[in-house]
This record gives sequence, structure tokens and C-alpha cells, in this order.
Amino acid sequence: MNLDVQHYKRQFWKAALVGILTATVAGCISTKEADGERCPSGFEFDEERERCTSEGGELDAGHHDTGPSDRDGGDIDPPHPDVGGGEGDADSGEHTTDAGQDIDTGSPGDPDTGGEPDTGGEPDVGGDPPPTNCETQSLEDRLTAITLQETTLGGGVHATAAPDDGAFIAASNAQQITVARLSADGSVVATHDFDGDAVYGLAASDSQIGLLIFREPDVIALLIADYDGTVVSDQTLIGDVDHNVEGNEWFGNLIRDGDLVETGGQWAAYYTVTRLWPDGVAHYGDQLRVFEADGTETWGGWGWGCSHSMELRISHNGERLGPLCLSDCYPSKGVHFNHQGGRLWTDEEGSDCWGGYGTALGASVAVEGGFWMVFAATDERDSYDVAIHRIDGASTTETIWLTEDEVDAQNLNAAMYGDELLVAWTEGGTWQSEGVQSFALVSHPGGSVVDGPQEVPQARLSGSSDFFNFTNGDVGWVQPGADWGELELMRLGVCP
Repeated sequence: MNLDVQHYKRQFWKAALVGILTATVAGCISTKEADGERCPSGFEFDEERERCTSEGGELDAGHHDTGPSDRDGGDIDPPHPDVGGGEGDADSGEHTTDAGQDIDTGSPGDPDTGGEPDTGGEPDVGGDPPPTNCETQSLEDRLTAITLQETTLGGGVHATAAPDDGAFIAASNAQQITVARLSADGSVVATHDFDGDAVYGLAASDSQIGLLIFREPDVIALLIADYDGTVVSDQTLIGDVDHNVEGNEWFGNLIRDGDLVETGGQWAAYYTVTRLWPDGVAHYGDQLRVFEADGTETWGGWGWGCSHSMELRISHNGERLGPLCLSDCYPSKGVHFNHQGGRLWTDEEGSDCWGGYGTALGASVAVEGGFWMVFAATDERDSYDVAIHRIDGASTTETIWLTEDEVDAQNLNAAMYGDELLVAWTEGGTWQSEGVQSFALVSHPGGSVVDGPQEVPQARLSGSSDFFNFTNGDVGWVQPGADWGELELMRLGVCP
């Protein structure tokens, strides 16, 4: 099919975890430290990087640059900014996460006119500084990073929570998929390699990990493995078929996207599909399929959803799935919940049924009784504006706009942050600069902005993984590091 894809991916490229030789903890970066002791016990101050560091575990996963992600789908030059993620040099600058509490050093007292003069004596240092009030900190001050060194950029990187406040990270590595489990302090607990060329989804249960893996030339597979790396199930979902046979399905090379979620005993795989139809044309759509913990397929989902399905996301709120897609044509032009469950926003101006569209997805965020859907759209707007839309039970609320200006919002991401919805995006980004990293807190379930947007310079949303929640509720993601060839596992702490 000669599909003119003008703009179809959620990210032009993502950082890939290809080789982690040393994991170091980059604590609260601060350029305001005094000349005395700069770091807590067990840490050393790196003068060149201006960070407190400690030695971590080792992961030797080779060294391989896979180039642009398969989400890019080939040498297609989007005619407008990539609102789902764009390439650019990460420019984070330096910043401080130090709360900046001043120590009361006191002063020599004035003479006491009612008695002997006060000679002042030693200055009153005031004891320890008062504890930091988390509620008064900016989001930037609550953000810390774990730097994963000796990596290269290319392919896609994914991250999700691991037990004991740790994280799993997965990415391609020289025709293998490397999964690293990190502890809460960033040290590497274990790594495992699996056959595959790229990752399109990563999820975890309390004892297993699931991977949505692309294998050349046309296969998307679901792999389920125990924490120790033992493969429980590895099955082809579509692909490895003759493309000239009517009804055959495969993972086409023009539009590729996928997502995976664990539902509390099952896995839900959501991905794009190419099928040869009776008209002799290989059309593009999406599929949603559900599997038991052992990989046995069970009831749920569909064989053909949005078409053309340009981008997709999925989450699970403990009761139901929350699939989100954007389509340039069917069932209608725009952003859709649950396939035909309802169009959240129209895209009549941008979509053309030939691969062109004017929307971009951010996240499907699960909440009790429903979901928050986060996306950007241009229809009836002056630019790509950030929108949130709450699904409450079987009904949808009105679309709420977080931006309304002439500056495109790009690289959308979102997650629950305590009792509020955290939404992040970039503004004014170019191919050379990331622009402004904007973070806003939105009330739940009302949808009003309660804080922000705040600029968080240390964040790099271009090329980052999706946001996820650590087991303690902190928000995490993986992003390109300040230095070429590094990744950072970010952690935005919630207040106690």
C-alpha cells in the first residue's frame, strides 16, 4: 500500500539502553554547595560532572547503535513538528535540587543595659538546618536522577516499576533485547537478554515481566519471563507470513506502534497490524489481545480497531482496560477511546485517510473507576495544544485544555502523582533544542490546574520513556543523559 505517512509516530527517536557498564547515583545536583563537605557519607563529589556519586552494580550488555527507532518507519520527513516526540540535542543545563535552607548563624549580642554587657562570644550557629517542607518545594527540587553510563542512543527504551521501589529497563542491544532490573538506589540487581530487534512494550507483575518484541522482518511477539530470566512463553502474535495471501497479518514497516499492560494476572497487548484485504490492499489497523499469565490467549480485545491507527496507548485501572488510539480515518478522524467507545476529539482538519493527521497521544492514565486520556490536537486550535479528557465509568467528560496559544506542545507524558494528575510537555522545541520542559499538576477528578506549568530544566522529555509509578507512588521515567551516550532514570518524589 502506498501510504503517504506525513506524521505517524509518537517519538522520532528514543534513547536505548544498549550497554550499562557502571550505574552511579546522581544525587541532588547542586551548584550551591559550600566548599566544605558536599556529599553525604558514602558519596564522593565529581568535580567535572558536579554530582554526588557512588559506585553501583555492573551490566555488560555490549555496545551497539541501532540508529533511528522503528517507530520512525523509514526515511519519511514529517512536514511539521513531531508533537509525539522529536529529535534534538538534550540541553538541560545545571540546576539545584537543594532546598536552599539558610542556617541561622546568629550574631554577637548587644549589651544588656539591665546588667553585664553581652560580649557576644561564639556565634550561635542555630543547630541543624530546619527540615525541608516538601510541600513548599518546586517539582524541580523533588527530582533526582540515576545516571546509567556507557550507553548509546538509538532504538527505543522502556521502563516500568519493579518490586522494592526499583525499576525494570528494556531496550534493544545488537539484535537482542536487554532487560535490567535496578534496585531503589540504582544498582543493577540482574540483567537478561532475549531474542529480538526492538521493544514496543514492557510490563511487570509481582513475579514476571512481559515484553512486546519486534523481530525482523515483520513479527511482533509477546514474551513472558520469570524474574530470573526463565522464559514462560514466547509467541508470535502476527507476522512470519506471505504478504500476498489474503487475510494474512504482519507488523508492517510504515506504521509501527505498540503497548503492553499487566492487568493483575493477565497481559493485554495492543499493537498496529497490517492485513491483506480482499481489495488487494494491505491496510493498516490495530489489534488488542489478552493473554493469561502463562501466555494462553483468552477472551477480550479485537482483531481490527482504528484504521489507520497512527498511535496508541493502553492502561488498566483494576477493573477494565483503557485503550487510546488516534486515527486518520476509521471509525472517524480523531482521538478515540476503546476503539469505537467514543471519539474524544475530532481531527477533520488534519486527517486525510492517507497517513496525515493533526493529533498526538500522551498517555492513558488509570484511576479508580476510569482513566485520564492525555493528547494534543490542532483541530479548531492555533497550534498543538495539550488536552486532558476523563473517562468516568462508561461515559466521558468534556475535553479540558491545558494550553491555548500559538506554541506547539510536544513530547507529552503523564502519570498520577499522589492524588493529582501530572502532565508534562515541551514548548518551543526545535531540532537543535528541547525547548521549555513544562510540568503541571491537575486536580483529580475535577481537571483544573492546581500548580504550574512549572519549568523543570533537568527533565528531557524528547526521547524519554513513558512515565510510570514506582511502588511508593513516585513518578519515574528514563531519558537521555546530559552527556552523549548516557541514560538517566528519573524519579519525581511525592510528598509524604
